[in-house]
Amino acid sequence: MQRALPLFVLLLALPLTTHAFDGRREGFLFGLGLGPSYQSIEQEWLIDGKPSRHKNSDSAFGMALQFGYGLTDHLVLGWVLDLGSDTNDDETKLLGKAVAKGNTHFEIDGFSATYFFRKRAPSPFIEAVIGTARWDDGGDNVLDGLGLAGSIGYEVRKNWMVKGTVGWGAPSAEAAIGDQAIKAEVTGLVIAFNASYLWY
Repeated sequence: MQRALPLFVLLLALPLTTHAFDGRREGFLFGLGLGPSYQSIEQEWLIDGKPSRHKNSDSAFGMALQFGYGLTDHLVLGWVLDLGSDTNDDETKLLGKAVAKGNTHFEIDGFSATYFFRKRAPSPFIEAVIGTARWDDGGDNVLDGLGLAGSIGYEVRKNWMVKGTVGWGAPSAEAAIGDQAIKAEVTGLVIAFNASYLWY
């Protein structure tokens, strides 16, 4: 539901703009990006106060969706979904449970602000994202926390862009199983490079 709300609001605003998909960044926009990434995940969990740590890093494949509105041809505000990747590690553990290869997932969803230095392509741009980081261990554990990301990119020609992104997140959770108090904290770092297409 939380993911669907920003999209629902933007869809309601769509009929209100006369600038959507007219070849200018001002107005409604939609973007799709794909590319390789590297992620490092450090997990720390406490069971009755006894700490245990696990760290893994690997290359992965990432995808991101972006829904936005250009206030001008320079400034675009929006929402980024699934700025993350699935890992290729052999196994990982959270709360002591082994997880099969390829099932873990780390992502950052949130509000984005993108600034293009030129009104028309080609143009360099910078982007910042603040929102929620989510870690799914492939089992029964999904953790949420603060997520941040920053990007530097270049619109090579109209609609076509390349960019590099660094994302950080700190999902955490607390639970109790019987008399055992359990606390889990995950720190995730994602470095991604992708090619994207921005409809406007």
